[in-house]
Amino acid sequence: MHSNTHVFRKCALATIAVAALAIGFASAPTQSQQPASTKAVRLTEGTNIAVTLSPDHQKIIMDLQGALWSLPIAGGTATRLTDAFLEPARPDWSPRGDVIAFEAYAGGTFHIWTMKQDGSELRQLTTGHGDDRDPRVSPDGATIAFSSDRAFKGSFDIWTLDVATGALTQRTFDNNLEEFEPAWSPDGKNIAFVSGISSAGARIESIDMAGNRTTLVTAPAGARLNSPSWSPDGTKLTYIQFQNNKSQLMIAGSAIAPNVDVFPFPVSWLSATNALYAADGKI
Repeated sequence: MHSNTHVFRKCALATIAVAALAIGFASAPTQSQQPASTKAVRLTEGTNIAVTLSPDHQKIIMDLQGALWSLPIAGGTATRLTDAFLEPARPDWSPRGDVIAFEAYAGGTFHIWTMKQDGSELRQLTTGHGDDRDPRVSPDGATIAFSSDRAFKGSFDIWTLDVATGALTQRTFDNNLEEFEPAWSPDGKNIAFVSGISSAGARIESIDMAGNRTTLVTAPAGARLNSPSWSPDGTKLTYIQFQNNKSQLMIAGSAIAPNVDVFPFPVSWLSATNALYAADGKI
């Protein structure tokens, strides 16, 4: 069964820092949520934070402490966007900027949801008994790729969802492999994903819309791979490699930040040469 780190991280999360600036949290509890008294807490780090960047590079949305938060790219005060019962994670900002896709555990099963950048217009896109996870929005915003065990054949596969119609298409079919964490190529013609036994990603593969598969990266002995992400021009692929008890951000087989422990989520590219990621408790 495919499992991701964030399923188990219901505690030990904290506010983070961006560009070495301390961040506070701001939220407005509803009347039913108003506590008898409140205290302000200022923290400086977080654990296993997944981040996504707005197309204009002005805002970050992150999952933290069982909620989604919005944060200016320059740092400052983070604003809570979701309530305590949604349990959202792994946000992905549509390249068109219109919606944020995410997985949520509301109701006891992971499904794919979307919302506006201010947290409004929440919309559940998938239903059923299977877990639907790791959403990534296509470059044109019309399709969401995700991983799911909804085929009920013992493993996770890559699926796509037509946002307008709700139509679902299964893209991978190998029942002996777990296939998860999809990532669209910039031209929308291919989806990279992690492939392996259980959650130990042995390869990063790519599949086109006709079903042709290509291996892009193979894990070294004793390592596992996660979280592919294409550069804006489609010439580079970043991914996370876990080996020797350390998680590193990789590109072309080399560690980009060898001295930090990188959280196992896709990066958000700022340009052809710069990317946003979370590591060592910070963004």
